[in-house]
This record gives sequence, structure tokens and C-alpha cells, in this order.
Amino acid sequence: MKISPLIVALSVFFVPDVSWSTPQYPESAASYTTLDREVGCKSQYSSDKKDNIFKSQYYNHWMTWTGTVELSSANSASLNIDRMGTADLRVEFADDRAGYDLLKGSIITVRFLMKSEGGCFLPFSGTNAVIVTPQRSTSGYGQSAPAAMGYSQPAYTPPTPTYTFKCRTADGKDCSRPQ
Repeated sequence: MKISPLIVALSVFFVPDVSWSTPQYPESAASYTTLDREVGCKSQYSSDKKDNIFKSQYYNHWMTWTGTVELSSANSASLNIDRMGTADLRVEFADDRAGYDLLKGSIITVRFLMKSEGGCFLPFSGTNAVIVTPQRSTSGYGQSAPAAMGYSQPAYTPPTPTYTFKCRTADGKDCSRPQ
């Protein structure tokens, strides 16, 4: 059987190049607490076993965690997840300006690709992070920009609803007052 050079030439142009496609990574619903217990500071496993667990179950997996902003720059942020001690997660954003408006002390949720395991002194780290919830402030932290600059605003108090009930007879007369 003879293969035509034209068929060979066309097949080169119509075979998809896998290297052009975006790699797909698995999702993980594991929490910070789970990772800290299995491969982080609270793990009782040997360093070799922690490395194996991390590489097989968490490395290059998408994670979604919520934490308090400890440090931020335009392209990265460090979050305190467990609200104890220092930052537990450091992420680099997919958009290199995503962290520009973050306020220290605000709470955000990020989706990120896990890259390195944390320990007692270094945080877990990830890349391609995206902020999936808008930042919200915490008591005493993450104040609005005017409050952070020393300007105060009165606290918002919602109006108290008032209800008025009227008594009407079948013919439409007001029966709430004696006649």
C-alpha cells in the first residue's frame, strides 16, 4: 500500500497539537484544616510520606479557600485561613492586578492551583488565583477606604417599619373609630 505525500502533508496540519491546549487539573474540596493535618504543621507523618500525599492528592489541584488578607500586592496576596498566627496561604493571581484594591483584614475567597505544601513556618502556595467572592470587612479590620483614612461615617441604622391597620366595614366605612 502506497501513502500519498499529499495525505501525509495534510495530516500534519489537521492533527491537533496537544501542547497548544490548556491542561486540565482536578478539583479538590479539601479544606485548609485537612491539608494542615495531612501534610502541614499538624501532620504526624514522615516528611517522605507527607511529600507523597501532597504530590498525589493536592499538587496541581484546584482549591477554593476563604481567609483574611494579611498582605497583598497587585499580583499576590497572603491569607490567614485559620485566624491564628500568620498567613497560611500565599497565592499569585492569574490577573496581575487582581490584588491591587484588596484591603488588609478583609475576607476573600480564592480559587487557586495548589503548588507547594505548607509547614509550621511557610504557608501553602498556589498560582492562577481568582477572587471568587468580593472582599468583606471584619470587625476592626478591612475598614472602608474613608474609615481607613481617618474619616468616620455614622453607622447605618435601617428604618423601623411601621404598620397601620384599618378596620373597614363591608360598605367601606372606617370602623376603627366610633361613629
